[in-house]
Amino acid sequence: IGTDDAIGALATAVTAPPRRSPQEVTLRAASALIGLAPMHPDAQAARVLLLEGLNAWRLHVRAVATSELERTGGRWALAALNRLREHRRGYHLRDEIDAAVTAISARTHIEMASDPVPSSELN
Repeated sequence: IGTDDAIGALATAVTAPPRRSPQEVTLRAASALIGLAPMHPDAQAARVLLLEGLNAWRLHVRAVATSELERTGGRWALAALNRLREHRRGYHLRDEIDAAVTAISARTHIEMASDPVPSSELN
């Protein structure tokens, strides 16, 4: 994904991509930013870019968005992935979408299981 030194450049690539930058490159930068610094101020813009990538006109751009969401997506991506799977545009990506949903579900289940139980629930 990259190193902490790349966070600034990734944030710039997400918020102000070069004029002729391919959409796939911007999607990969968004995914890398989320992976390296999920609490960064521009991480929300990166999430929006990845979700918009699922609605791209070109199949390969939707495929890149799906694979990047599989790597770094969270619960915030599940509804959009499921909508794409039910839509005609997602027909050729069903296996990839299923893999992304499975990976996100497993990752968020592990995150939820590792959260300590609030003291209010112990009583």
